[in-house]
Amino acid sequence: MSEPIRPLSPEEPSATKPDEIPQRMTKELRRDGLEQVQILYKALRCEIERGDLEPGRVVTYSEICARIAGDPGRFPWNGYSVAACALWLLRREGLVETRPRLGTRIIVEGETWAVAGRDASEPLAVHIERVMRHRLADRVYPPNTRIPTLHLLAEEFGVSVKTVRNGLEALFEEGLLLATHPGTYVTARTGQVPREELLRIAERPQPGAAWSMSRGGSRRRSPIGPGTPDASFRIGASKRGSWNTSGHSRGR
Repeated sequence: MSEPIRPLSPEEPSATKPDEIPQRMTKELRRDGLEQVQILYKALRCEIERGDLEPGRVVTYSEICARIAGDPGRFPWNGYSVAACALWLLRREGLVETRPRLGTRIIVEGETWAVAGRDASEPLAVHIERVMRHRLADRVYPPNTRIPTLHLLAEEFGVSVKTVRNGLEALFEEGLLLATHPGTYVTARTGQVPREELLRIAERPQPGAAWSMSRGGSRRRSPIGPGTPDASFRIGASKRGSWNTSGHSRGR
């Protein structure tokens, strides 16, 4: 999967109806987003059927996004939405599967994909926090840029929106993420914190406990830099209103 995505010829299989994709995913697409979804879906489907993407091959969102951009070093925000929608179509057709802690892979007929060893006991929220911390440290999401919505992250991780929210709560508490209109941004602080500190995961209370308490707590101000919306916030909230499950603020 190193070549950029290109339009396919009319003789190749046509895409399924993109209007069947849930609106919570398509609303983040640009004007030509559905066309891009069709192109990507058709390309991946053909590669699966030809065996270029062999059964059991793990497909990552960053790999697909880099392919859409034609640049291994880029992670275009819109590309994430396109990748999520295309994989949703493939998953519905039974060509790929997504499992928590494991990711997304090409289906292997008659084989169960399961987590083994110590990873199976790690809470899902902790796993998500760990992955997101690595993405911040590796600049997959650079400072002052927007991250995917909770719904899109839930699609990628194969979990509920609530689980994603629990996985992000420590990142809000530490001022690494900021929820504001029109979405959630990486703060300038991530560029100032040493890598080992970014990757450190502190012990936490029961999943969701800190989140519930903080929603009613006092407002805080996060360190921010040029290009990042200024907002005093509670965890999961902006000064414009509370944070809904799409990662957008909801006015009062």
